[in-house]
Amino acid sequence: MLSGNPEHTTELHGVKAVNRMAMGELIAALKESELLVSGGGSLLQNVTSSRSLGYYLSVIWLAKRMKKKVMVYAQGIGPITGLTARTVTAKILNLVDYITVRDFESKSYLEALGVNRPEIRVTADPSFAIQPVSLDEAVEILKASGVKTEMPLIGISMRPWKDQLQWLPSIATGLEVAAKKIGAALVFLPMQLDQDRGLSVQLASQMNVPAAVVAAKLSPSQMLAVVGQMSLVVGMRLHALMFAASMGVPMMGIAYDPKVESFLHVMKQKDILSIDDLTATDLEGRILDVWEHRDIMVKEAVVEVEKLRTAALENADLACSLIGL
Repeated sequence: MLSGNPEHTTELHGVKAVNRMAMGELIAALKESELLVSGGGSLLQNVTSSRSLGYYLSVIWLAKRMKKKVMVYAQGIGPITGLTARTVTAKILNLVDYITVRDFESKSYLEALGVNRPEIRVTADPSFAIQPVSLDEAVEILKASGVKTEMPLIGISMRPWKDQLQWLPSIATGLEVAAKKIGAALVFLPMQLDQDRGLSVQLASQMNVPAAVVAAKLSPSQMLAVVGQMSLVVGMRLHALMFAASMGVPMMGIAYDPKVESFLHVMKQKDILSIDDLTATDLEGRILDVWEHRDIMVKEAVVEVEKLRTAALENADLACSLIGL
């Protein structure tokens, strides 16, 4: 595994890890490998950082120079701005051996870029293959975070984003009013702890309803189980929404990026709220609507989630096939 924190990655997942920014370690790892797996998530985009796009493309290029198999694994692609960035992305991706993406929009995006050499298959995000820890462990995590588990729980996954001073007051008011009407406690779930914790603490401190922040550093399996204890999830973070769907929890997304809207379309959701024109009234109304129809929403989601889980496992089969396993 290429990691920003190899020791933590090894401890958390039980795999060998190397410093992704140490060129010597990266080259040594590639020499030992038969296959480079590039994924998942939204690695190939330059909206949040142009440097990250350059890094991930460079790793792919290096692996191909070393005559290694390369699979782009269940990624969400784009947005990629700038003619040079788009041209370089297409040129390098046309060198790889297999590409899977997590939605049809990503496939269309790659085709529009001019990626036409490897087969592009739509599968699903790898998170749908994760198994949760036990119910008891999830409850203990919540109690240790000060969550009032005897109440209905609304899980909240927010992230820092541009123009935050404009939309954050609407988020705070909408959440508080909806929680009061439902009689629920708010549980803030920082999906990327270093980035999201500060905003989560800030929002929780403003609430005049029971509110807590799960600030412990959790494994994906632990977070999946914690999300499974929510009565409803409201999220900007894509994987909070995916975890909710996977655990049969009704959810509503706040679209700040095309990847969120793409997933909500897969889950057949309508009336999608955008961060760009969000009002407190809109947020409150949508939460209450999801709460009222939560049983129907979960029932409808089950069929889609089973398809996604099967497709997520297909990614691993395709990767293994590239090296004869």
